[in-house]
Amino acid sequence: MDDDVYNGDSFEGIAWYCDSCGALLNRQCGFSDSYGSWTCTECGHHNRISEDDIVSEEQIEFSCPNCGVALDFQPGFNKYDDDWECSSCGAHLHHSYSDDEYTIIKHICPRCDAPLDIQWGFNEDDENWECTECGAHLYHDYYDEYEEREEESSNNSGNLFEYSDSENQHYSYSNTSSDSARTRNNESHNWGSHVYSDNKVKQKTEKKANRKLRFLGILFLIAAALIGIGYYEIKLLTPVGFSSTELRGESYEEVISAFEKEGFSNILTNEIADLSLKDIAEENKVDTVKIGIFDKFTSISKYPSNFPVLITYHTLEKYSVPMSSKEAKGANYQDVMGKFEEAGFENITLEVEYDIITGWITDDGKVKSVTVNDDGKFASGKEYRADAEVVITYHTYRSNKSK
Repeated sequence: MDDDVYNGDSFEGIAWYCDSCGALLNRQCGFSDSYGSWTCTECGHHNRISEDDIVSEEQIEFSCPNCGVALDFQPGFNKYDDDWECSSCGAHLHHSYSDDEYTIIKHICPRCDAPLDIQWGFNEDDENWECTECGAHLYHDYYDEYEEREEESSNNSGNLFEYSDSENQHYSYSNTSSDSARTRNNESHNWGSHVYSDNKVKQKTEKKANRKLRFLGILFLIAAALIGIGYYEIKLLTPVGFSSTELRGESYEEVISAFEKEGFSNILTNEIADLSLKDIAEENKVDTVKIGIFDKFTSISKYPSNFPVLITYHTLEKYSVPMSSKEAKGANYQDVMGKFEEAGFENITLEVEYDIITGWITDDGKVKSVTVNDDGKFASGKEYRADAEVVITYHTYRSNKSK
């Protein structure tokens, strides 16, 4: 990540890309990986942001040599295509074989669209170049793109012949009547070349002027768009109505309702399951509230109503059961209870079945069943809240039942 790119809060160093258009979400204003989801500002696609959506670097085969983003996940990418345009930075890329890394192509033949940079002997500092694919004669000035040069053709051959008459007099003829005529022809040719050269200079000048006009037009459109966006954002500004300190310790459901009444529409929640059973009174109480990237605000602070509001609150932590319901059945009830206590469960109840007569078939203290929150079929490692009720039912002798 560059210094000016958001590096992450919950998942530091992870680059998040839009699943639809491939844009780097880390560069988008207001983005945070703690929201759980994000709507791409480029195409409007709703993207999930979670640990399950992180792709290992080992799965990334190709990266853009210009901006460094992964090409593998850009929509439509196929490594067997020789040419590709990076959807993040717009760089033209090329490779000859599917196993080769892509290289940046700066110059394209205007006649056949062949990449010039990879042609043997090419040097972008040379003003003239002949495309090895189609043979087009190309030229450019300074840092302009290559253009095809129109070849000049001329025919300067003359017809000169001699013959002698019967009186041995010698005569000589040529395609011009005299030296002065030849001189006039040469002057005419030179004047025509001069006009041709002037036309080329004029065309170049006009082309540069048109390029400047286009550039200024684009700048004007961008400025107008920014002004329009700014005006739209100002219209969306909504006062919060309460400070960030007032919200701490309140029920997260009440805080959601308060933001909705003020007009905020993009409300997200972040549940943190870390409370022990003794702290159950703190459950569902708000810890922090973020509006965009701001976690401190006053009652008169104003933000766009579509800004993401992230509400973080705490709930009871969850424990994993130490064994499955099948593994518990038939084991000694004291061993089963001990393992559940070691796993963190505190709300454990024992129920006795006084159904053993001789003890030949069923051992005393053998577990009949275990339920967790009335769930009698669970796998080892399944998670339940800290206050989950664990009921262990076991067998014992009838004679142990008090009369």
